[in-house]
Amino acid sequence: MNSQVAFVGFVSAPFLALALNLKLRLNPVSIFLCSLVFGYFALVASVWMLDLEIQKELYLHDTNGDGTFSSEEMTPEAKEAMERVVSDTGRQFAPFTGIPITFIWTGIVFGTFHLLKLIYKKYHRTIKDSSNSRFA
Repeated sequence: MNSQVAFVGFVSAPFLALALNLKLRLNPVSIFLCSLVFGYFALVASVWMLDLEIQKELYLHDTNGDGTFSSEEMTPEAKEAMERVVSDTGRQFAPFTGIPITFIWTGIVFGTFHLLKLIYKKYHRTIKDSSNSRFA
Protein backbone atom coordinates (compact mmCIF):
# COMPACT_ATOMS: atom_id res chain seq x y z
CA MET A 1 0.00 0.00 0.00
CA ASN A 2 2.78 2.44 0.88
CA SER A 3 4.52 1.61 -2.37
CA GLN A 4 1.40 2.66 -4.27
CA VAL A 5 1.33 6.01 -2.47
CA ALA A 6 4.97 6.64 -3.37
CA PHE A 7 4.28 5.63 -6.98
CA VAL A 8 1.44 8.16 -7.11
CA GLY A 9 4.02 10.71 -5.95
CA PHE A 10 6.22 9.73 -8.90
CA VAL A 11 3.37 10.03 -11.40
CA SER A 12 2.06 13.31 -10.00
CA ALA A 13 5.43 15.04 -9.50
CA PRO A 14 5.51 16.78 -12.91
CA PHE A 15 1.87 17.84 -12.61
CA LEU A 16 2.46 19.30 -9.16
CA ALA A 17 5.56 21.11 -10.39
CA LEU A 18 3.65 22.61 -13.31
CA ALA A 19 0.79 23.68 -11.04
CA LEU A 20 3.29 25.27 -8.68
CA ASN A 21 4.94 27.04 -11.60
CA LEU A 22 1.61 28.54 -12.69
CA LYS A 23 1.37 30.25 -9.30
CA LEU A 24 5.01 31.22 -8.73
CA ARG A 25 6.22 31.82 -12.32
CA LEU A 26 9.65 30.32 -11.71
CA ASN A 27 12.26 29.35 -14.26
CA PRO A 28 10.87 26.36 -16.25
CA VAL A 29 14.27 24.64 -16.25
CA SER A 30 14.52 24.75 -12.46
CA ILE A 31 10.95 23.47 -12.12
CA PHE A 32 11.78 20.64 -14.55
CA LEU A 33 14.91 19.70 -12.59
CA CYS A 34 13.08 19.79 -9.25
CA SER A 35 10.37 17.60 -10.74
CA LEU A 36 13.03 15.16 -11.96
CA VAL A 37 14.65 14.91 -8.55
CA PHE A 38 11.37 14.51 -6.65
CA GLY A 39 10.02 12.02 -9.20
CA TYR A 40 13.20 9.94 -9.11
CA PHE A 41 13.21 9.69 -5.33
CA ALA A 42 9.49 8.88 -5.27
CA LEU A 43 10.01 6.12 -7.84
CA VAL A 44 12.95 4.59 -5.99
CA ALA A 45 11.06 4.88 -2.69
CA SER A 46 8.06 3.09 -4.18
CA VAL A 47 10.27 0.22 -5.36
CA TRP A 48 12.02 0.05 -1.98
CA MET A 49 8.66 -0.04 -0.16
CA LEU A 50 7.38 -2.72 -2.54
CA ASP A 51 10.45 -4.80 -1.75
CA LEU A 52 9.77 -4.44 1.98
CA GLU A 53 6.13 -5.43 1.49
CA ILE A 54 7.13 -8.56 -0.46
CA GLN A 55 9.71 -9.53 2.18
CA LYS A 56 7.17 -8.98 4.94
CA GLU A 57 4.77 -11.28 3.12
CA LEU A 58 7.51 -13.90 2.87
CA TYR A 59 8.35 -13.80 6.58
CA LEU A 60 4.69 -14.29 7.48
CA HIS A 61 5.33 -17.90 6.46
CA ASP A 62 8.27 -18.25 8.90
CA THR A 63 6.32 -19.97 11.66
CA ASN A 64 9.15 -20.40 14.17
CA GLY A 65 10.56 -16.87 13.61
CA ASP A 66 14.19 -17.89 13.13
CA GLY A 67 14.56 -16.11 9.77
CA THR A 68 15.15 -19.33 7.83
CA PHE A 69 12.73 -21.71 6.19
CA SER A 70 12.79 -25.37 7.07
CA SER A 71 11.19 -28.04 4.93
CA GLU A 72 8.11 -28.01 7.17
CA GLU A 73 7.63 -24.28 6.60
CA MET A 74 7.92 -24.53 2.82
CA THR A 75 4.25 -24.57 1.93
CA PRO A 76 3.15 -23.76 -1.64
CA GLU A 77 2.29 -20.22 -0.48
CA ALA A 78 5.74 -19.84 1.10
CA LYS A 79 7.40 -21.08 -2.08
CA GLU A 80 5.40 -18.58 -4.12
CA ALA A 81 6.33 -15.74 -1.76
CA MET A 82 9.99 -16.76 -1.88
CA GLU A 83 9.86 -16.86 -5.68
CA ARG A 84 8.56 -13.26 -5.71
CA VAL A 85 11.43 -12.15 -3.47
CA VAL A 86 14.28 -13.80 -5.37
CA SER A 87 13.12 -13.58 -8.98
CA ASP A 88 12.62 -9.86 -9.52
CA THR A 89 15.90 -8.21 -10.48
CA GLY A 90 14.04 -5.09 -11.63
CA ARG A 91 13.74 -3.91 -8.05
CA GLN A 92 17.50 -4.17 -7.65
CA PHE A 93 18.17 -2.06 -10.74
CA ALA A 94 15.55 0.59 -9.92
CA PRO A 95 18.11 3.22 -8.83
CA PHE A 96 19.68 2.97 -12.29
CA THR A 97 16.62 2.49 -14.47
CA GLY A 98 14.73 5.12 -12.49
CA ILE A 99 16.83 7.92 -13.98
CA PRO A 100 15.80 7.45 -17.64
CA ILE A 101 12.24 6.47 -16.69
CA THR A 102 11.81 9.64 -14.64
CA PHE A 103 13.39 11.77 -17.36
CA ILE A 104 11.11 10.31 -20.04
CA TRP A 105 7.93 10.62 -17.94
CA THR A 106 8.69 14.18 -16.84
CA GLY A 107 9.69 15.13 -20.39
CA ILE A 108 6.42 13.79 -21.78
CA VAL A 109 4.34 15.70 -19.22
CA PHE A 110 6.27 18.97 -19.58
CA GLY A 111 6.42 18.68 -23.36
CA THR A 112 2.69 18.04 -23.63
CA PHE A 113 1.94 20.93 -21.29
CA HIS A 114 4.10 23.39 -23.23
CA LEU A 115 2.73 22.18 -26.56
CA LEU A 116 -0.84 22.69 -25.34
CA LYS A 117 0.13 26.10 -23.98
CA LEU A 118 1.61 27.05 -27.35
CA ILE A 119 -1.52 25.86 -29.19
CA TYR A 120 -3.73 27.77 -26.77
CA LYS A 121 -1.76 30.99 -27.23
CA LYS A 122 -1.86 30.64 -31.02
CA TYR A 123 -5.59 29.87 -31.04
CA HIS A 124 -6.35 32.61 -28.53
CA ARG A 125 -4.34 35.12 -30.58
CA THR A 126 -6.15 34.07 -33.80
CA ILE A 127 -9.56 34.57 -32.19
CA LYS A 128 -8.48 37.91 -30.75
CA ASP A 129 -7.16 39.09 -34.14
CA SER A 130 -10.31 38.02 -35.98
CA SER A 131 -12.57 39.74 -33.45
CA ASN A 132 -10.55 42.97 -33.76
CA SER A 133 -10.65 42.88 -37.58
CA ARG A 134 -14.45 42.98 -37.61
CA PHE A 135 -14.48 46.35 -35.89
CA ALA A 136 -11.67 47.93 -37.87
